[in-house]
Amino acid sequence: MLAILEILLECAPALGVFSERALREAGCIAIYGDPEELLNNDDSSPLAPS
Repeated sequence: MLAILEILLECAPALGVFSERALREAGCIAIYGDPEELLNNDDSSPLAPS
């Protein structure tokens, strides 16, 4: 999970550039507003272990 957060933090400046619609059309299956939102929902994230 730490590696994923590091990637998110590196990409954070670009996150506000794309609309949720554009991200969904590009194939994103989960979109979080910030790393804290991902952490708060990590148990229901597609990244969560099954």
